[in-house]
Amino acid sequence: MDYTSTKINFYTNYNGNNYQLLYDNEVSSAYNIISSNGPTNLLDKVTKIKDILNNISVDWYDAVEEEFQSYKESCVSALGIIRDSVNNQFISSASNAYKNLKSDLESLKSSNDKYQTDFDSKPNESSYISEDDDGTGRTQYNAAVEAWKTKVNGDAQACVDLIEKIEESKEILARVNGNTITVEGSSPTIDMTKLEFELPPTNNLNLAGPVEVYIAANGIPYLKTYSNWGEEFYALANIKRGGDEEPGHCIAWANAYAKNILRRNNTPYTNIISYSTLDKQEVLGIAAKEILSGRPIVLEVTGTKTGGYTDVAVVNQGTMTTETMKKWNRHYVALYGIKKGADLDNLKDTDFLYLDPAGGQVKQLGTENGGQFRSTLNAQAATTNEKDENYCINVFSDQYNYENGSLTCKRLNRTLDWDSNKIGGGVQYIT
Repeated sequence: MDYTSTKINFYTNYNGNNYQLLYDNEVSSAYNIISSNGPTNLLDKVTKIKDILNNISVDWYDAVEEEFQSYKESCVSALGIIRDSVNNQFISSASNAYKNLKSDLESLKSSNDKYQTDFDSKPNESSYISEDDDGTGRTQYNAAVEAWKTKVNGDAQACVDLIEKIEESKEILARVNGNTITVEGSSPTIDMTKLEFELPPTNNLNLAGPVEVYIAANGIPYLKTYSNWGEEFYALANIKRGGDEEPGHCIAWANAYAKNILRRNNTPYTNIISYSTLDKQEVLGIAAKEILSGRPIVLEVTGTKTGGYTDVAVVNQGTMTTETMKKWNRHYVALYGIKKGADLDNLKDTDFLYLDPAGGQVKQLGTENGGQFRSTLNAQAATTNEKDENYCINVFSDQYNYENGSLTCKRLNRTLDWDSNKIGGGVQYIT
C-alpha cells in the first residue's frame, strides 16, 4: 500500500483508534501499578490472608465450632481460587500485555513522528530541474522521489507492524478482562447470636501500599506531578514561592498558605482543627490522607535553633517507648505534596513537599534546603514547649474524625488562626 499520497496520523487517528488516549488514560497508569509490584503485592496479601485463615483453630467442640470450620474451609477454598486467578490471569497475562503495550505504543509514537517528518520532506522539483535541463535533473528528481517514497512507505509499514502487535495485546487484555472468578458452591453461615465478639477499634486512615496505586485506584484528579530537585511529587499546586512571614507568626502564615491553596483550587474547607499524637506515623498518615483528599495541612516542625537533648515518650509500632531527641525551637510549615514512590504503609518526612513561611520557599521535608533543616518535631522536645502536645498537625476539614478508631491523637484546645485570612499567604503559582 502506498502511504505517500495522503498523510496519516498512525498514533492519534488510525482506523478509528486513538493510541495516544489509550496510552495516556490506561496503559501508563496500569504500567505504574505493575512496575510498583502492585499485582505481586496483591497476590502476597491474598496468600497471606488465606494462610492466616487456614491456621485459625478453636479450642471447643460443639455446633458453633462445626459451623466455623465449614465456613473457614469454604473461605480458604475461595481465596485459593482468587489467588490462582490473580497469578494466572493478571500477573502472567495482563501484566505482560500492559508491558508490551507501553513499549509498543512508545515505539509507535516515535515511528509516527518519523513518518510525519519524512512525509513532509518530499523532494522539491524546482531544486532539481532548471529551464535548460537536459534531462539529467529530471532523472535525479525522479530518483529522489522514489527514494522518498521508499523511506516514507517504510516508516508507515513500521507503524502498521507495531499497530498489529498493539491490537494483539489489546485482544489479550479483552479476554482477561472478560474472565470472571467463579467460586463453586455456597458458603455456610454462622449463627452469630451464639457468639459474642469484642472487635478492636479500626484505624480510619485506610492508607496502604504505594501512593501511585492508591491514586490510580481512587481516581484522584486534583493531584498533578511536578519535579523538584530531580524528584517528582504529586502536589495540589505548582508553586513558585510564598510571601515572607512576619517574625514570630509562622503558624499564621502557614495557615494562610494552606487556605490560599484551598481557595485557588475551589476546595471546601472548615475552620482549623488541631490534633496531636504520640505516634509520628499517625501524624504523617493524617498529612498524607488530607493531601490525597485535596487539602494541604500545617505541621509543627524543627526550627533553626537547638538546645541539647531530652527524653520523650512516643508510640513506636503500637508500643509506648522513650526516645532521646534533640531539642529544637518550634516552627510551622504548610505541606501540600507527596513524593512519587512513597509507601503509605511506612511514610517518612522526605515523602512530603512543603512551603516554608521563613523565606516563602518550596522545600522537601527531612532534607537540608537553603541551609535550613526541617523535620517533624515532637513538641515535648521543643525548646519553647508550654505543654505536652506531641506531634501536632492542623487540618482544614471535618471529613475524617481522627479522634475515632485506634488513633491516639486528640483534639487540641488550640485552633488559633491569628489573622491568616487577612494575610492571604501571598502564594505565587507557576501555572
